[in-house]
Amino acid sequence: MPAIRRVVLLIIDGLRPEAVTPTLMPSLATLAESAWSCEGRTVRPSATVPALVSLATGIPPERHGVVEARLPALGTLIDIRPLPVVLKRYGHLTRIVSGPLPTPHRVLGRTLLGLAGVSSLVTAPLGPRELVRLGEKEQSRLATSLTIVYLNECDRAGHSKGWMSGAYLEAAREVDGAVGELTRTVLVQDDALFLVTADHGGGGVVATDHDMPHPINDTIPMVAAGAQVIPGRGQAGVSLLDLPPTILRALAVPVPRSYAGRALDLFSEETAAVA
Repeated sequence: MPAIRRVVLLIIDGLRPEAVTPTLMPSLATLAESAWSCEGRTVRPSATVPALVSLATGIPPERHGVVEARLPALGTLIDIRPLPVVLKRYGHLTRIVSGPLPTPHRVLGRTLLGLAGVSSLVTAPLGPRELVRLGEKEQSRLATSLTIVYLNECDRAGHSKGWMSGAYLEAAREVDGAVGELTRTVLVQDDALFLVTADHGGGGVVATDHDMPHPINDTIPMVAAGAQVIPGRGQAGVSLLDLPPTILRALAVPVPRSYAGRALDLFSEETAAVA
């Protein structure tokens, strides 16, 4: 098997595991059934900003201190080793594609991602299918090893009409079309790893929110697929924080000791030996 050279991480904001069914989301449900999948746990507070910063840094909110859309004191970031910076030291570039972001999130994102070593952040007023096509172009660019595609249709519908409402389920169907697009293009590459996750659930305490502690808010679907991934169900205790070390391991990059998670056991011994 060739070494893994490209990782595509699809983040579906606010997706609850209950929405991943053959009827509602056939593309993601089929991928989860045929690849590696589990119900994992996000960080607390179970909100987008702390979850995304944890993905970018490999550490929980109580250590990175970013729990809302404003710049933290720079002193809190001194000892942090962001995932894109670690990758860049080994010649791997990170690119991010997203739909339109609220101004505070966009300003925070560009500032923090620049500090974190991200090579580009592309935001565009496009639907899920168009965004993943843009992501496909980004992941084909020279030296791009990690491409992150962020879709927030489910979260917007959840805040507007409630999690698992008709509007939310329709958003999940729309997003599933984008999953199908990526599945058809990414998984034909023997050297690619395709990861799908949510940043949080929602509707556990308040129908239109997700940041209060509750199992429904904390639980997220996690899927890994690729020619070198061993199909099966994930072990208990899998966390969003396990994704950064998993990405580094897949690309044969040493995991910083500061990272709180552990690399998921996704690969055969042959692939692990290459990594």
